[in-house]
Amino acid sequence: MSRHLLRSMIDREESLIKDQAHAIDPPNFKVAKHSPNTKGYCCLGLSNDHINFMAFDKELNLCIWVLTDTCEYWSLRSRLSNNFCGPLAFHPYLDVVFIGINSLRLGSLI
Repeated sequence: MSRHLLRSMIDREESLIKDQAHAIDPPNFKVAKHSPNTKGYCCLGLSNDHINFMAFDKELNLCIWVLTDTCEYWSLRSRLSNNFCGPLAFHPYLDVVFIGINSLRLGSLI
């Protein structure tokens, strides 16, 4: 409900020394308020051992951020001028994102 990611330690010995969990803020950007196709969709996923986040900015560019290894900040990786397809998923080990559209006229397209 706070719109944060939660990072937790899996290693039992390390978790005794360090905090077991901490919150990570999402990327700091202005989200598109209203668009007939975007509907405020966003996507979070793991790709190439990095956490990625994909969403529309206020200019309706599809933006992709990657979380740094230290989990301290998000780095903008790509900005696509695409306001007709929403984010769906990240490929787990290729530099590929999946986008799609739901339309009564067109059906579901990926």
